[in-house]
Amino acid sequence: MEREQRGWTQADVATRLDRMGMKLHSTAIAKMEQRDVQRPRAIRLSEAQAIAELFNMTLDEMLSTPDSQFAQLAKDFTQLAAHSDDVTARLDQLFGRLRVFGPVLALAEDEITPEIQDSRVRIIHAMSQLVLNTEARQQKAEALLDAVMSNNSEQSLEEELTE
Repeated sequence: MEREQRGWTQADVATRLDRMGMKLHSTAIAKMEQRDVQRPRAIRLSEAQAIAELFNMTLDEMLSTPDSQFAQLAKDFTQLAAHSDDVTARLDQLFGRLRVFGPVLALAEDEITPEIQDSRVRIIHAMSQLVLNTEARQQKAEALLDAVMSNNSEQSLEEELTE
């Protein structure tokens, strides 16, 4: 599939592998691709590694099936959702603590210790950065949600994610 997507012939693959130090004839590549159960062509680990490297893939990626790719995608999405939940919970916890310490943050400088003053400056700076970044993140999140909800093409979704 990778070979065909790149528009390479089996001879092209053999030539490229030869340049990498792996000597395989195009007929060997044809037999590998056939997967003839009557006369299977065993693939050596060194050959599989060279082919994976040629296509800039890992062995896992090269050997994966659509079902295993979908299972990995589902696992990745589950981890992403858990991470999103964790970030939300940590932000809620942070804002809860800030509400508790709000009165101390509002005290005059001569009423607090230098350590509290330094921490207050850091907190105020962090909050300012959060406010500045929130609008840009919100716009990106809205664009991504719009792309997902309108079932835009994979390319549009990828563009939204990389921006």
